[in-house]
Amino acid sequence: MRYNYNFSFIFYVICILGLVIIQPVSAAADEPVDFLSDDFYEDEPADIEVNDPIEPFNRAMFQFNDK
Repeated sequence: MRYNYNFSFIFYVICILGLVIIQPVSAAADEPVDFLSDDFYEDEPADIEVNDPIEPFNRAMFQFNDK
């Protein structure tokens, strides 16, 4: 009898959790999401200049490898 009680309790808990989870999921699915209406979608990234301390070495290596 104890096994039947545990099974019933677990079954009811799963059913209640299922009902609690289904409502927000169905509510979220009702309204379409437009990702292109984001405020920052069309913003261009800022041009950032980064100082490369080993640029002369890189240029020398590329010249050496190209030969």
